[in-house]
Amino acid sequence: MSITLEHLSYVYNPGTAYEKHALKDVSLEIPQGQFVGIIGHTGSGKSTLIQHLNGLMKATSGRLLYEGKNIYEEGYDMKQLRTQVGLVFQYPEYQLFEVDVLSDVCFGPKNQGLSKEECEAQAKEALQLVGFPEKYYHQSPFELSGGQKRRVAIAGILAMHPKVLVLDEPTAGLDPKGRDEILDQVAQLHEKTGMTVVLVSHSMEDVAKYVDRLIVMNQGEKMLDGTPQEVFRHYKELEAVGLAAPQVTYVMHDLKEKGFEFIGTGEGSPEDLKKYVPEADVIIARVHFFGDELLATAKHLKMVMVHGVGYQDHIVCEDAAKRGIYVSYSPYGNYRTVAEGCAALTMAMTCNICQYDKGVRTPKGIRPRMRMELEGATIGLLGVGNIARAYAEKMYYGMGCKIVGYKRTHDDTVPYYIHMLDSMDEVFKVSDVVSLHIPGEPKYKGMINKYHFDLMKDGSYFVNTARNVLVNNDDLYDALKSGHLAGAAADVDYSEHPDGQKLLELDNFINTPHAMAFSEESLERSGNNCVQEICRTMLDGKPPVYWVNREGFVPQK
Repeated sequence: MSITLEHLSYVYNPGTAYEKHALKDVSLEIPQGQFVGIIGHTGSGKSTLIQHLNGLMKATSGRLLYEGKNIYEEGYDMKQLRTQVGLVFQYPEYQLFEVDVLSDVCFGPKNQGLSKEECEAQAKEALQLVGFPEKYYHQSPFELSGGQKRRVAIAGILAMHPKVLVLDEPTAGLDPKGRDEILDQVAQLHEKTGMTVVLVSHSMEDVAKYVDRLIVMNQGEKMLDGTPQEVFRHYKELEAVGLAAPQVTYVMHDLKEKGFEFIGTGEGSPEDLKKYVPEADVIIARVHFFGDELLATAKHLKMVMVHGVGYQDHIVCEDAAKRGIYVSYSPYGNYRTVAEGCAALTMAMTCNICQYDKGVRTPKGIRPRMRMELEGATIGLLGVGNIARAYAEKMYYGMGCKIVGYKRTHDDTVPYYIHMLDSMDEVFKVSDVVSLHIPGEPKYKGMINKYHFDLMKDGSYFVNTARNVLVNNDDLYDALKSGHLAGAAADVDYSEHPDGQKLLELDNFINTPHAMAFSEESLERSGNNCVQEICRTMLDGKPPVYWVNREGFVPQK
């Protein structure tokens, strides 16, 4: 479903004193399923460009092909094109006019000639896609918040089942919270449906973390076209035309201007670390071990920045503290990614996916086992940090699960859909699935054992996307082998933890190699967080925001 522009030009008021060349020889292709950002200052031609995509404007010269057909050929069905390429204008809420939300979203499908039942079905589907609550379906659209109105307007386009969604400044006029909600929803929509999305904006910050490709328009011409990272390398050129790259771009530049040299150590073997640590001012670490022996060789080291969450596994914080070396981490980099992985493991267990897959691959097959429906099931959380909350949100809204949780310390920020219990034992007793989200600190070693597995219901499930050290693997094996637990899953690399390798012999155990945190998006978010923390400490002279070794810290002289 690609869209191709070939030498497209457009002139306003040709042959008059007000003649303006809005587009100048623009050529580009938007493949099916791509998430494209178009950016430029006012008057750059970006809005004119997107109005050509569904034939609202006709080029002065050039060709526009949709699915390989020139839309300017005589007899081309423009009405059909506009149902396939849906355009959401800036401030689309001003176009809402029906008595209630559902009726407004039904308007497009109704004009397509669909029955009342079909219109309502497609409207409800679209409203669900944009995350609009059902309780507001019969409310007047004029009584909604700005962000809610924006979602309804987008749903009105989606209800026509377009293959391409074009959004012209969808966050204009919204507060930061509303802006983030809309853009997050658009990103989820793209992920769920795989449709082509074209997002027009004047804000680099808005588009940088969402799009696959970024097109920069300037004075009617395509100035830059590439991945966001490729485009941001040209930040000087962007500045020259009144655009600013994301803040992290300038941060990296500032660090280099201050004399910081960035050195990659490959896999970071012990030999590599011994080579680079003595002269390093800052170290960005992932899985490297830093204890007193290595830290003692550092002559200038002021900070160890963990590119991820699990600093407890490989950073001896006490050793760093006594040497005045800050240890920080990036708590918001991968929590969404791990939460998705946790949800995937939960569904794989309860649906017997791995066993069914194994069965169809063997000559005799295996008899299908009973599976458990997740709708209405109780999910128990041990720990209610970022990952647990994101996982709970997905299971509550997406699967209709009940959520209970336990945390050792009081936390009044827990979302309303997590019902907090008074003890960990209660979580084990009432849950159909228990999910572990506790830091892998040495003091918690083996804290989940036979006592807790015995508390669980017959036929229940256990999932661990935290750390291996927290679980007595012999006890977990016995609970699975006996059939008391129907299944378990662990995101643990057992090649590094031999005590749990016998679990791999069991058909009702799923294992992934501690890989649930890895996605391009999570790595980028963690990287941005690392840079911000380094700048705060090394350039501004302030302790890191996520400083984890405050206790016993001895400042360097």
